[in-house]
Amino acid sequence: MELANRTRIGILFTYFAADWIGGHYYLINIINSLNSLPDARRPHIFVFYDHKVESSLALISYPYVTYVYHKAPANNYLNYVKSWLSRKNFFIGDIIEKYQLKGIYPLMDFPLGKPALSSKVVSWFPDFQHRFYPEYFSKINIFFRELRVKRLLQRTHALVLSSQDAYNHLKRFYAVPASLPVHILRFVSQVERPQNLSFDEITELYQVPKRYFIVSNQFYIHKNHWVVLKALEQLKQRRNDFIVVFTGKEEDYKVTNFVQGLKDFVTEKGLSDYVRFLGVIPRTHQLYLMSQSIAVVQPSKFEGWSTVVEDAKTLQVQLILSDIDVHQEQMQERGFYFSPYDVDELIRLMEGFLDNTIAPKPTFDDFEQRISTFANTFVKIFQD
Repeated sequence: MELANRTRIGILFTYFAADWIGGHYYLINIINSLNSLPDARRPHIFVFYDHKVESSLALISYPYVTYVYHKAPANNYLNYVKSWLSRKNFFIGDIIEKYQLKGIYPLMDFPLGKPALSSKVVSWFPDFQHRFYPEYFSKINIFFRELRVKRLLQRTHALVLSSQDAYNHLKRFYAVPASLPVHILRFVSQVERPQNLSFDEITELYQVPKRYFIVSNQFYIHKNHWVVLKALEQLKQRRNDFIVVFTGKEEDYKVTNFVQGLKDFVTEKGLSDYVRFLGVIPRTHQLYLMSQSIAVVQPSKFEGWSTVVEDAKTLQVQLILSDIDVHQEQMQERGFYFSPYDVDELIRLMEGFLDNTIAPKPTFDDFEQRISTFANTFVKIFQD
């Protein structure tokens, strides 16, 4: 099929913060998943990006893609004011008309009225964490999140959520118009076990022993690193045959000195020999470390749909994870669950793995089916 005859869909990387790595992976995986479709159904993707996300684009592997530099506003709040004054949505400008897009995703800001029906404008709201943990957000941030959700519900052509759990939260807190199509698009991670790395090479590079658990979350307070460190504090008293590796960007814009507080705790409790803080490392190295770990630990208090869980599922690694609803939606009976507030439950599971008294659970082996469903669901959103 000629490129000109393919459905044109715009993907907006521009408004994703540089440090929201999970968001980048989310959009990249959507694009790459389209390779699973029959060629005639594959759309022509227009990637709108700016310098903040440019380095992530190398992970895109899809034949029908056009890259368009589209500078993001320096201040989203100011963009609302500009849009109101000019009566033009500054978040997308004229890109729909200029590139003759049939659809655009994910547009999350609607300072004006409902867009014209010449193109299908589809929104995504990752999660409603601010409703459950308002203490993690500033008042101005909560105000604009609420404004965004309410305008989005009134003005978008369709809404995408990442889980049934998120949809339940939406209906719990907001009046959802009966006419608004809501789609659940469950993210599937497309990763492979790196083949060109050796265990000795990676463990020497990062000073990691052969037995370790890994936590691969950005250092946000709701990711709950504390419960892992408190478990380590107790485990240190009776064994020294493992460590915990932490990867992820070591910064939380919401909480001052959060990461430093974790590191001070490690020093004060004498846990330095049990912990490796690696920060942001190459994606292939992170995945390799996950694939060789005793288990991936995902202790988060809140998620819309966990990328780390999906990575582990695709890598077929055992998972110890908090028992929040969305984790159970993702892993069903194949995860080892603990309360995110119960250190003793986490210790029991970690020791079970270390002592081989816990039998591994079956992993997910239906990757091709899951990725095909993911891609077909995405494309169908723009056809309905």
